[in-house]
Amino acid sequence: ATGQAENITVFEENGIHDFHGDVEIEGNLAVSGQVDGDLTIADDLTVVDQLTVGGVTTLNDPLTVNVDLATAYTTTGYNDIGIVLDNKNNDNVTGMYSTIVLAASGWEGTSTGVVQLNAIQEGSNRSDGTFTIKVRDDGTHYEAFRIKYNGNVGIGITDPQSKLQVAGGIQMADDTDTASADKVGTMRYRTATDEAVPVTGIDLVTNGDFATDTDWTKQNSGSTISGGKLNQASVPNGQNVYQTPPLTVGLIYSATFTISNYTAGSVRVLIGSTGATATKSSNGTFT
Repeated sequence: ATGQAENITVFEENGIHDFHGDVEIEGNLAVSGQVDGDLTIADDLTVVDQLTVGGVTTLNDPLTVNVDLATAYTTTGYNDIGIVLDNKNNDNVTGMYSTIVLAASGWEGTSTGVVQLNAIQEGSNRSDGTFTIKVRDDGTHYEAFRIKYNGNVGIGITDPQSKLQVAGGIQMADDTDTASADKVGTMRYRTATDEAVPVTGIDLVTNGDFATDTDWTKQNSGSTISGGKLNQASVPNGQNVYQTPPLTVGLIYSATFTISNYTAGSVRVLIGSTGATATKSSNGTFT
């Protein structure tokens, strides 16, 4: 039909006839068979049951899909509700794509689109799904984001080995400085597997500023706390001032202390019986 019509239904002796050309309808169209040609919709298209498109379908207005949830069926772990893009991978080929293309009309990139949303079949039985986003830059699509089937996320990485792996630097908020090992609060690359990155965490020492004469066990009478300081007078080696903070074996901690009014002797911080800092014999703040 190339003119206007209210309703069109075509019957043959063996059922409803299939349309094998372009169909342009400005009225209502009820089709129970197949439409093998191009279908152009100038108004709204409402799908009550199932829409199978084999050719090119152009919609100039919204597409509404109504599905009865009570009669929707489930196959292979997903519900056939809404819009399903099913790539028939009958040859069991790994890396098969199902793609949604977001295109901008009126420029040379319309055919391939500005953004591509891709679902990729992976795994030994092709049942694992990876999701990627590709963006277009000067005629070429580059992958910007990937969620692997194991839940790992990669930015600039096609095979992320952690929950989030990024190829490139990360800038924190409005920080304009380059991330470095000397700057607390930034993100950077580690240069060794056992490298400690300094981070300001929770102070595990109670009354570490010696505001009161509490919380510390003093093994020698020459150790006194007053005036916001621990005072050591003629205290022999091995006679310590200590407390027991909640430390966890295997973690790395940062210990900082300040010496003032130094006259003689040396000071260091111990964790258990192990020296956590070098021995210091001068005024200053040491970590």
